[in-house]
Amino acid sequence: MPQAQRDYFLEQALTRHYHVTLHLNLPSEPGEPSENEALMSGYLTQGPKDTLLVTNASQNITQVAHLNQIKFVERNDYR
Repeated sequence: MPQAQRDYFLEQALTRHYHVTLHLNLPSEPGEPSENEALMSGYLTQGPKDTLLVTNASQNITQVAHLNQIKFVERNDYR
């Protein structure tokens, strides 16, 4: 997903309170393939500096996602 599109979708998710899944690229160990991916699902709030806070639907877990790790954004409200 192009960065401008990703940023637009993230802004929409923040302002409209969408439930989303973030697909993240994780740093790989030297010598390993760079296809490590993680998922975070929940509602977004702005975190410090270049981070987003991802809170799950039951609001009992909050995770931190760095903007440079986000590969693409998927909206979950349509399921």
